[in-house]
Amino acid sequence: MPKLIIISANRTGLINSAFAHDDLFDIDWRDPGDWSDLAELTPDVIILETGSSVVATDLISSARNWPFPPAIISVGDIALQDMRSLIGYPRALALNETAYPDDLYDQVMELLTDRNGLPAPARSGQCWAVTGAVGGAGASLISIEMAYQLSRRLGEGKKVCLLDLNFEDGSLATYLDISPSLDLSVLCNAPDRLDASLLEAFISEHESGLKLIATPRGARFHQKIGPEIVLKLLEVACENNDYVVVDIPRWRQPWTGALAQGADQFVIVSELTVPALHAARHLCSDLETLSNHVAEPKIVLNRMAKRVFGHSISVDKAEHALKRKAVAAISSDWDAAAAAVNMGMPISSASPGSRMGKDVKTLVETLLSDSELTQKSKAA
Repeated sequence: MPKLIIISANRTGLINSAFAHDDLFDIDWRDPGDWSDLAELTPDVIILETGSSVVATDLISSARNWPFPPAIISVGDIALQDMRSLIGYPRALALNETAYPDDLYDQVMELLTDRNGLPAPARSGQCWAVTGAVGGAGASLISIEMAYQLSRRLGEGKKVCLLDLNFEDGSLATYLDISPSLDLSVLCNAPDRLDASLLEAFISEHESGLKLIATPRGARFHQKIGPEIVLKLLEVACENNDYVVVDIPRWRQPWTGALAQGADQFVIVSELTVPALHAARHLCSDLETLSNHVAEPKIVLNRMAKRVFGHSISVDKAEHALKRKAVAAISSDWDAAAAAVNMGMPISSASPGSRMGKDVKTLVETLLSDSELTQKSKAA
């Protein structure tokens, strides 16, 4: 008989309605925080009623190291502290408080069917988020080039994917001159049905080999997309790729804080103007606050002028305005940028040897080194 652990202080709500009269499970109800002995019980599924008063990061993080990691389903609003752990957990689902009891029951049955008595594979993919400090800062073009440079750096056998989370007016598909394939109606109506095979149907492939997940511009369903949907999309994308480069809107979304916590790298692209630098500084502070200081945003200075004299801002002056160091500076190369967007190609494909391509390559190497050091630090 499958072992089902329910962690909730509410014995009359959605979870109780789903399993109150069911005799197919060995059910153990627990109060929030009462999970010190759960590893010994080898549960098949843990249902966790979440909220601002329930922080389950320790449970989620430790469960992945159990001999037979259980599936975890969160019900309700997910605390920001738990988002990073939940995104990286092998088999996790998030349902909001408006879900029906039958939805929860069906999810448990599906997870039990998929288990097959084996430990679930750990997620291997990294999530690199990119956004602009102001409109027109060049974040989308740099996102494409980052993904392209990653794919070249990692070589065959490694999978890199671009994900455009600007559901209303994303530009990655336009820049690459390919048709976006992500059907938001499917994602909004049945996010729990998203798996590797369905995700594959949402991928558009560029002639350079880049894979893109994006919606048509002006998609009507963007207002319905909550954190649980974005979490599921990121989870499946990261399970099926080694790196996912995510272009996100600069305007705060309901899921911005969750993504800031879950991303392995968060890059903010800024122009070298005083208003843009101030916007980048404030955006960094906002993301750090939203993520409870888990996120460590990195600023990239774009369109760095080569001239020495005039009114251009130096890196030193830019960092003084930012009140923090910039991780990289990208050269101003209008010809290369125009060739890329007009030809529908990454910068390095459209203009081999361009300064922009070389600078983004250096940025990618820097982020890879940083990620490697972070992983070693966590392992220690």
